[in-house]
Amino acid sequence: MTIAQALTARSARVADLAAIRADLEAARTAYHRLLDSLSDADLRRPCVISKWTIKQVLCHMALLIEQAVPMMIKQARKGKPMPRLLDTRFGHWMNYQMAVRAARKATRASVAQRYDAAHSNLLRLLENVRDGEWDLPTAYPDGRPLTMQTIFHVPSEHFELHAAWIRQTLNDR
Repeated sequence: MTIAQALTARSARVADLAAIRADLEAARTAYHRLLDSLSDADLRRPCVISKWTIKQVLCHMALLIEQAVPMMIKQARKGKPMPRLLDTRFGHWMNYQMAVRAARKATRASVAQRYDAAHSNLLRLLENVRDGEWDLPTAYPDGRPLTMQTIFHVPSEHFELHAAWIRQTLNDR
């Protein structure tokens, strides 16, 4: 590889990192904007699409970036998919219970702080991805494929899904 090729390859990676960072930051900003727009009564409202309250949905979003995304990164490095157990009735129950417990004593400030701490950890994980790891495969528990690169877009996709749930709940007042 020539020096010019090496520099080009390096700047392509930097451009990808910049896009990933921007995507993660956009999700973080949107999360805070949504949280700040909700009243205390809104946070207690049952979601029209799940058994969760809106506050529990917000906690679930924080848990995804705190626990699931780092686990996806580890699984990709091992060349393994996410455990299928997570896509079973038990896995869904566990996911539900984790959000319920996380929301139980959570305040608006602690929910925001939890999301931000998990976001900061994702940025550290992003910086530790080596050049040869971007195409490492893994998969969601249901088998849908992921790569190391696409893992870092899961938070924004997940946010959009659940923000839509919250908007629908608020529109059904």
